[in-house]
Amino acid sequence: MKRIFICVAAFLLSVLLVGQAMAKAPMPGRTKNYVNDYAGILDKDTIDYLEKLNESLKDKSKDRVELIITTFKSIDGWWFQDFAMAYGEKWRAAKKFKRDNGVMIIAVIDDDRIAIGVGDNLKDILYQRLTDNILNGTLRPEFKEKRYSEGIKKAADELVGILNEAEIPKNDIRALFKPIGIAVLVIGALVIIILPLFRKKK
Repeated sequence: MKRIFICVAAFLLSVLLVGQAMAKAPMPGRTKNYVNDYAGILDKDTIDYLEKLNESLKDKSKDRVELIITTFKSIDGWWFQDFAMAYGEKWRAAKKFKRDNGVMIIAVIDDDRIAIGVGDNLKDILYQRLTDNILNGTLRPEFKEKRYSEGIKKAADELVGILNEAEIPKNDIRALFKPIGIAVLVIGALVIIILPLFRKKK
């Protein structure tokens, strides 16, 4: 009886641990603010500065360029890359059928992780090597010293400066052709499947 009790207890404990491991921190969606400091690491002056910096972007079209800055204390249950991609997609989805003109700085303080995400429409301007330089040369050194506000302000200034010097594409060609490409693949697959059936009938 004692052995059965131990086995049952061990099973329940393992279920509990697995459940805790699978539980993920809730993910907020798009907000009206460009700066969302969930970690509480930015002072009010910095937040105000970054919000105004968004207004300084020269692209004032309907689908204007956005610089989104978000900090989290922790993202329990998530891999950082998965979380960053899913969070960015939440913001992008709110702009469905519009240009993917977002640039995102996302940081998770407890995991010591930070990244710069770039929307498809801006990837030819803010290419990988360029954002890596800002990430490694500006953000990470400041974050290492816990100068979060300074690091984000400097990185944001660099990103906005580059964007204001560039010609922003008026149409996100890659986003436009995604549904067309899928449709072509589906039609092609149907032709490959159906055509032999017509030939057999003949």
